Amino acid sequence: RRELLSKMEVKVITKLLDGESNVNFARKVKRSEKTISHHKRRALFKVGVDDINLFYNNINKDIFDIL
Repeated sequence: RRELLSKMEVKVITKLLDGESNVNFARKVKRSEKTISHHKRRALFKVGVDDINLFYNNINKDIFDIL
């Protein structure tokens, strides 16, 4: 079985749903803000959402526990 999202994509989206900013999360994981933004965009693309606000308003972060 192939996972829909990579582990890093799940981690990024989960942290962002918890209110973490791209900048703060990038510092914590020692990655560039651009890299974190890329993971976020890829995750949104994979789940078929192109508006981050729509994603935040309609997804339950607990779904990532099963991915």
